[in-house]
Amino acid sequence: MSPLDLEAKKALGTAPPWLVWQNIQTQTWRAFEENPEEAQKLWDKYQPDEDLIPDSTELDLLLQSFPPDVGLNNFQYLNKTVDLKDVLKATPIDVLEEVLRMVTQSDKWQTEVAP
Repeated sequence: MSPLDLEAKKALGTAPPWLVWQNIQTQTWRAFEENPEEAQKLWDKYQPDEDLIPDSTELDLLLQSFPPDVGLNNFQYLNKTVDLKDVLKATPIDVLEEVLRMVTQSDKWQTEVAP
């Protein structure tokens, strides 16, 4: 397990990293379930690499494959809207947008995580 970056630690406060990462995954999935049209608009806007992430199921599996510290370090790197201390108060669409920004726009993600 790698350590949490300082930015991620600050953003988490006392929230357990494993729970926060699980909540990010839950909110991401909820976005597709509860707001499929909005979720699709975000998907089209960010256009994840079809070879790596062809659909929402593969995105879900990808997020599940990372340890919480790796996921949170990368999520927080570009995060503008989601309070990590209480991810479940964020709208699922906001969480999805941050996840999509992470996997498509983050230079940190591209150098540390993407194949």
